Amino acid sequence: MMMMIRMMMMMMMMMMILMMMMMMMMMMMMMMMMMMLMIRMMMMMMLMKIRMMMMMVMIRLDDDSDDDSDDDDDDDDDDDDDDDDDDDDYDQDHDACDDDDDTDDDDDDDDDDDDDDDDDDPDDDDDDDDDNDDDDDDDPDDDDDDDDD
Repeated sequence: MMMMIRMMMMMMMMMMILMMMMMMMMMMMMMMMMMMLMIRMMMMMMLMKIRMMMMMVMIRLDDDSDDDSDDDDDDDDDDDDDDDDDDDDYDQDHDACDDDDDTDDDDDDDDDDDDDDDDDDPDDDDDDDDDNDDDDDDDPDDDDDDDDD
């Protein structure tokens, strides 16, 4: 009988130890699971943060691409500037034409000079005629003067 009780006690002890071991294992498993969950959650949070950062970077890249499109617009503006440069060339061509006109003006001035010369020549002729007339007038006067003398 004593032996039976002792056996029972030992069995109970073994069972208790086993139970304790099982409990410990369960607790460990639970702890591990919790830890795994926590790590998983942390990883998910990190991934979410990385994803959010990547999204921000992508948005920035999109902004950069928009800036690139603005740069394209700037290139268009540059093209417009080139057109303005063409206008400048056009103005320069006009200036060249104006220079030609100035040359024509110079020719006109030469013509004016010629006209002046022509005018001078008839004036000179007229003056000569006047001088001759005066001489003619003077000649009779001279004759008269001679007569008076």
